[in-house]
Amino acid sequence: MIAQINTMKETTGISPVTTKTDAEYLSAADATSLSQGGPKAVYRAAAAKELGAAQAYNGLIKSFKDPALAATSGFLGGDEAAHYAAIRAALLALLGDTEITPATVLPTAFFTKKA
Repeated sequence: MIAQINTMKETTGISPVTTKTDAEYLSAADATSLSQGGPKAVYRAAAAKELGAAQAYNGLIKSFKDPALAATSGFLGGDEAAHYAAIRAALLALLGDTEITPATVLPTAFFTKKA
């Protein structure tokens, strides 16, 4: 798997991920929202980051000509989607966040009719 990820980096030209500080990872608006919103805000921000990662990996699949690279991107996207689901489950079970609806789980584009 590591070899496939390194090949993906070479193929896409995306540089390796490095550790980021909180300030680099979160925008100022995110940081303010988290400091004022309590645990729900933290979980919701984490869920949004995981969903974004899942969409990014899955969006890359079609760009790879090598089936092994496409499969790796799909695997990683699925892993990120599982993280998103676990965080949303924690919101419901631990914090009583009942605002889990299709609109909060699926991207808006899912509900948009395609011509």
